[in-house]
Parts: sequence; C-alpha cells; structure tokens
Amino acid sequence: MPFDAPFTLGPFQVDRGGRLSPTSPDNFPAFNVTWMGRQIWATMNDADGGGLALTVVVGRVPSTAGAIDDRRRETLSTLTRLPLVLPAGWTAQLAADHRVVLSTQTTLTMQPTVTELVTALTSFLLDLGPYLELLDEAGLAIAGRAAVGVAKT
Repeated sequence: MPFDAPFTLGPFQVDRGGRLSPTSPDNFPAFNVTWMGRQIWATMNDADGGGLALTVVVGRVPSTAGAIDDRRRETLSTLTRLPLVLPAGWTAQLAADHRVVLSTQTTLTMQPTVTELVTALTSFLLDLGPYLELLDEAGLAIAGRAAVGVAKT
C-alpha cells in the first residue's frame, strides 16, 4: 500500500523522496535507543546544515562512601586516558553526580532520509561498543548488567 506524501511519521514530516524534516521547525526530533545496557539519546538539529547529536551515560564512578578500592582507582585512571583514545569529535565528561557522559555530533544532509539517519546512528553504536567494553572492565558497568561474555553462563 503506497503512502500519500507528504505524511507525518512520529515527530517527522516525510516528503515524496523519503526525506525527513521536523513536524515543527522549532522542535527538532529526539529519540533514544538502548545499546549494551545504556540509553543512547539522539537529537536532530540544524547545526551545520543538519546534524545529529548523540549522547550516552556510560556509568557512574564508584563512590568514596566506602573504602577507596582498586576498582575506583582503575576507573579514574582509565577516565584520565579516555580523551586520548576517543575518536575525533567525541567528548567525555564527568558530571557532578559522578556519571560519565560520552557525546558527539555528526552531520547529516539538511533533510536526511530514514536510511541516512539509521546509518549515522548505527555507525555511532558500532564505534561506541569497544569503549563501553573498556569502561565496563574499568568499573563503570551498569548495575544489573552482566559483563560481556558472561551472560547466562
């Protein structure tokens, strides 16, 4: 069954060529996906013609409420080296509540297609995977999430 274009799909207006634009020019669409136990926030914006801001809370630095253990030291040591190994354009921030946040911005065409949007998001997720595994090993694993390779074993 063909669609009559343009039509509305969630927060998007889809034109005859399959290009997406926000339903309201003042309110760019945002959505989230879960990847390796984390929520990835994606926000479309109009920076540099068209962009996609991507943000993920990796985890939380272990508390000092108890004894300062080797895990906390390893976590902090890894975090100091993290900016040296992140891809160009990625940032790592330590929030006041001890959450570690990674973010980046990617450029899309002014009116991306669904394929372009999904490709940009998927590329980010695939690039993000090794950093999440590294940070999991350093003590930033999300509570209740099994370490890589040990689920159901």
